Amino acid sequence: IYITQKLHGTSFRVSNAVEVTRKKRPGWIKRLFHTDDKVTKRYNIISGTRRMTLRSYDGGFYGSNEFRKKYNDMFIGKLPKGMTVYGEIVGWVNESTPIMPRCANSKVKDKAFSKQYGHETVFTYGCEPGENDCYIYRITMTNEDGVTVELPTEETMLWCERLGVKYVPLLDKFLYTTWEELNKRCEPYLDVPEPLANGSHVTEGVVVRIDNRTSFTAYKTKSFAFRSVPSLHFRPSLNVKV
Repeated sequence: IYITQKLHGTSFRVSNAVEVTRKKRPGWIKRLFHTDDKVTKRYNIISGTRRMTLRSYDGGFYGSNEFRKKYNDMFIGKLPKGMTVYGEIVGWVNESTPIMPRCANSKVKDKAFSKQYGHETVFTYGCEPGENDCYIYRITMTNEDGVTVELPTEETMLWCERLGVKYVPLLDKFLYTTWEELNKRCEPYLDVPEPLANGSHVTEGVVVRIDNRTSFTAYKTKSFAFRSVPSLHFRPSLNVKV
């Protein structure tokens, strides 16, 4: 079992994957030579969010996805064929817009919380306005037959070191014994100041990853204070699978 920090940002994914291009041939050539459209396959760096491939950095939820481009470019020439890197981008879209929305701490209805973190929470993770950073939490390898293999946590961390990127902060690792012990080990990392932000905002929570599974298996639990802020528009997510 590995416990890592849960970061409040936007997901990203970069792959050295097979890109298929199709060049249409005129119908008369297809009929005369009994041939189809010309299909070309080649490996290329492709990026996007966790579920969507980006064909352009224009538009999108933030109006522009230009801030994602450097996390595509930084992996060019570094990923082996078939490798996909999953991570979280935190910080700012631009000088005035944080990646995740600001929220009023008064909505937690806890004076001590507001006194500690101020009147507003901005999930900066230590990034200055206009800056952002990325943290990797998962890496897979996919062969030409489409079979995908998960890299174990330790190997993922080694690859992050080779690639010169950050792995999500590792908080604890141990052999699973009981559900009670697992919850007890998570507790010290919930409802505490965010270390990456020098304590300027609360942590989101933690992710528990189980390595001895045939597919990626992880669960998350979020800090009570984080779940108590209505403006975040997040439902309570204790023990929700990632």
